[in-house]
Amino acid sequence: MSEIEPGVILAFILVSVFLISLLSDVLSGKKDGPFESYYRSGQLKEKGTYRDGELEGLCEEYYKNGQLSEKVIYKDGEPHGPFEAYSKNGQLYGRGTYNMGEECGEWFEDGETLTFPPCPPDLEDGN
Repeated sequence: MSEIEPGVILAFILVSVFLISLLSDVLSGKKDGPFESYYRSGQLKEKGTYRDGELEGLCEEYYKNGQLSEKVIYKDGEPHGPFEAYSKNGQLYGRGTYNMGEECGEWFEDGETLTFPPCPPDLEDGN
């Protein structure tokens, strides 16, 4: 009988844990935990985290060339906190702040300043 390499056992355990986790997500109907999606080329398209089926925390989207497209903080499934948008060559061209899905404070987009209702004090410094 041949010996099984420790790496093979570890790989089997990791795949098993992943499949069990995936199955529990499917059965519960709610996404939970970190996620990543990819373009057909294999390039990262987006990444973030779900909690109880809602986006939570930092989420990032990427262009097909691998450059960051935008990043935004989510709370309870709504954009809540700083937002940044980038061009395909990586230059920042827009930024602002969300308050539970609504723009607030000053936003900067393509060299222009847009003013929305003031942000709550806890978001004024971009938190």
